[in-house]
Parts: sequence; structure tokens; C-alpha cells
Amino acid sequence: MQVNNSHNAILIIDRLKLILKIDKDAALADYLGVKANTISTWKSRNTIDYNLLIVKCDMFDLNFILKGDTEKLHSKQINSDVKTPRTCPNCASLNSILKATEKALDHANTEIESRKETNTLLVNKINCMADKISKLENAHDGKKKGVTK
Repeated sequence: MQVNNSHNAILIIDRLKLILKIDKDAALADYLGVKANTISTWKSRNTIDYNLLIVKCDMFDLNFILKGDTEKLHSKQINSDVKTPRTCPNCASLNSILKATEKALDHANTEIESRKETNTLLVNKINCMADKISKLENAHDGKKKGVTK
């Protein structure tokens, strides 16, 4: 949900990029999982998807991101470097599991598509064979009728 309020979207985006140690809007969009033009839209409309920020940036001090409140930042920060995020110890493990799962899913989807193509070819061959059998049976029936007459 994008909300327009008294916060300046450009400043929020700049503080986010500072914390994430990135300098391009496209890299921020990639981190947030949005299209690259979304960031420029937020800037031009002075709107932010706060729900997305809360979900994607919960390991950072939101007081600093949203308000630039460095006083609270210093009292809450774990490291002395403002740009260093607090990290989840399980994130690396979960990311590797996610990547392996995505790879397995891609492989399964490729296999499914391959089997669909094979099935289509087999159905076409079966239909062709059924047509040939039908023609042979009709020809055979025609010969039988010719012999009995």
C-alpha cells in the first residue's frame, strides 16, 4: 500500500540506499523486489510502499530510514557503522535452500514441458495409426464384400 504523508520519499529512498550500501535506484528496486521504475514513481509522487519497507527492511532501524532520526539509531545500532545492517543468522541458510528449491522447480517445469511435448507427439502418432487402421479395415471390408458377391 503506497501512502503519501509528510515524509519525503526521496530522503527515505536515499537513507535506504545509504544503509544498504547501494547507489542506484535499480539496485534498490532489485533489493525490494519491485520494478525499476517503481522507485522513480515513488520519488515523483512522494509516495512509499511502507508495508514493503517494513517487510524488507525489518533488520534496519526504521526510525532512521523514515525520519532520519540518528539519535535513536545510535542507541539501537549493534555495530558502530550506521551502514551495517543487523543480519539474520538463518538468512544465508534459508537463501541457499530457496535457491536450491527454485532450481529444482525450474528443472521440474522443464521436465513437465518436455513430457507435454512428447505426449502431444505420441497422441498425434496414435491418431495417425488409428486413421491408417480404419482405412485398412475399410479396405479389407470392401474386399470381403467383393468376394462374397
